[in-house]
Amino acid sequence: MPQHLFIPLATWPSHAGQAATPLDQALPHLAQLLGTWFADTPLAVAADWVTPIERCYADALGWHASRATTSDPLPLAALQDQATDAVPCAWVRPVHLISSMNDVRVCDPSVLRLSAAEAQPLFQALAELCKEDGLQLDMRAPTRWLLRGEALRHIRTPSLALAANQHIADYQPFLPDSVHTSTPTPESGEAKGNLQWLLRLQNEAQMLFYTHPVNDARHAQRRPEVSGIWVEGAGAIATPAATAPHKTSHLVRRAERTRR
Repeated sequence: MPQHLFIPLATWPSHAGQAATPLDQALPHLAQLLGTWFADTPLAVAADWVTPIERCYADALGWHASRATTSDPLPLAALQDQATDAVPCAWVRPVHLISSMNDVRVCDPSVLRLSAAEAQPLFQALAELCKEDGLQLDMRAPTRWLLRGEALRHIRTPSLALAANQHIADYQPFLPDSVHTSTPTPESGEAKGNLQWLLRLQNEAQMLFYTHPVNDARHAQRRPEVSGIWVEGAGAIATPAATAPHKTSHLVRRAERTRR
């Protein structure tokens, strides 16, 4: 079975004749390997709201083999969790939000250093909210929770890798253009209802965590509080991937952040 090597946030090796870089000096064998590689065609499109490395990863997991022709979002959570049914999935990430006079920014979950003991009560509180609406929330890691349910269908959820340290007003869940039709359909009505539910869940999570004992303890310790959730990778796999794709390794350059 072919192996795939992904190097996110990488830069291209220096040109011949230039002075040696810190990479050349610290990792000479890696620098020599990178010198034999070549740039591939771009893998991401602005409308995808995923980074090039996430699209490459989804491709290696068989997304193109199972996707056919559809306008649905790239179902990264379902692919990563190896879902075997058509139920929509999404990753829920507990995050720290920074509010200022001009904007609200979301931090990468790694800044929280959230332990399993801290994550569990926060997870349980949010899981109860989701259960009331017929969705299932499972913990895969302290800062990575899997949400499953029909309310996630037809929604695009921007990647946190793109939104981190950016004004979140430009990176909110939205509906694909395919449901913005002049003639209302049952599908478009369902999609709009799902989007309203998801935005409401994010607001309720902020209020739920604001007074939670876990955050009281973190505040007393002068540690970043869990002030909200980020939902990403939403989507469903219509049919399982037939086989693992045969794909050579790629060096993916650092993604340029784009705005919708």
